[in-house]
Amino acid sequence: MGIPLEDILTAKLRGGMVGRGFDGSFTPFSARGDNSIGHGCTISVYWNGVRITRTTTASVDIPTALIGGIEFYHPGSIPVEYQDPGSDCGVLLLWPRP
Repeated sequence: MGIPLEDILTAKLRGGMVGRGFDGSFTPFSARGDNSIGHGCTISVYWNGVRITRTTTASVDIPTALIGGIEFYHPGSIPVEYQDPGSDCGVLLLWPRP
């Protein structure tokens, strides 16, 4: 089973935080790019190169056992292929195990 992904992100992402849902999902936020007073800015999440979060569905629920790699990019360092509206708070790339 391993360590839950939200615990890994909370421990390893500088300036990052995680909001947990009642259904076991979570939403990663950046504490650096506030979009309103007291609230973090939602980080865009991609699974195997495909964006899986939007402003209306920002929660993530992927078991750690399926994840082979994790990359995080702050707003100034996001690769061109992942720069799109809504990625101004950072991008989290999740890659499956081979």
